[in-house]
Amino acid sequence: DYTFITNTLTATAMDAATAPETPRPAAHECLIWVKQAVYGNEYVVNVNGNQATVQTPVAAVVTNGSSVTENRISSEDIAQNLMTGLTTAGLTGYTMSRSGSVIWIRGANAITVSATDAKANATITAILDEVQAFTELPTIAPEGYQVEITGDPGTNFDNYYVEFEPRSGTFGEGAWAETVSPGVEYKADPDTWPHVLIRKTDGNFWFGAVKGQTVANIPDTVPSWGKRVSGDYDTAPDPSFIGYAINDVFIYKNRLGFLADENVVLSRVREFFEFFPETVTTVLDTDPIDVVASNNRVSVLRYAVPYQDELILFSSQIQFRFNAAETVLTPATAQITVLTQFDVDV
Repeated sequence: DYTFITNTLTATAMDAATAPETPRPAAHECLIWVKQAVYGNEYVVNVNGNQATVQTPVAAVVTNGSSVTENRISSEDIAQNLMTGLTTAGLTGYTMSRSGSVIWIRGANAITVSATDAKANATITAILDEVQAFTELPTIAPEGYQVEITGDPGTNFDNYYVEFEPRSGTFGEGAWAETVSPGVEYKADPDTWPHVLIRKTDGNFWFGAVKGQTVANIPDTVPSWGKRVSGDYDTAPDPSFIGYAINDVFIYKNRLGFLADENVVLSRVREFFEFFPETVTTVLDTDPIDVVASNNRVSVLRYAVPYQDELILFSSQIQFRFNAAETVLTPATAQITVLTQFDVDV
């Protein structure tokens, strides 16, 4: 059994630590992906002014009288020849590795890289730290390699970040998963967020901050406040109660809710400690809800009282109704409307 307790005189804050927790071992790195082996093509890679070129034969089979020559090509062989060409061209100070048709280059110095071909650059690509579309990423990459998907160049709100997770080893086949942007604060400062009072199995109680700690006579580990797992300050902003004291704590529609300043913030459905979205590529019905009691008068919310299917919110002079515009409460259907205007002794 958990009892949530808030200090109405302490402003909540985020921890100063920034993502990622463990920096990449190389200060600078890039990927070169030979996407397709095509006859009659020229593959050109330039790294810091060092250029390598691979020319593929014009045909698979060449017949010269009674002599027949087979020209077999593969994206793996082209990638290997490009690596050899870069070394021959004089590229030094960097470590180069290959897995399949992907070359991984990393080192302590900055990298400038370009990759072109004779097919409108459809068969090779170079990746530093961003691409425009997810489909531009290979299925082979180093463990932990992070890339920003920029999306529409006209807006910052469809950008998101992915990190590679190999199925085995440190450089091989795997999948890209959403991650938080490097350099962004990603976890709560639990000493400033609400604390919990927990009844222990021996009949005593434990009180403290929510830090994911193990406590004697509490069967399960005390949870920790959920972290920002994807996006950045634009696509997955801090909960609006950050920087404000939390005035009230409540449970509504299977969500944990906080009142802070003029804002109502609810956790994910059935996940009371999660106040950041699971993904920034779409809005899920289970995502946290964060809305403001908009009015022409300052309305600092003090109390929240669940009543039937609604939540009644009290400020000093105005009372609001919080509910869903439709049947199910989601980030898209949540709404706050003025109910009455009476002075309240807060």
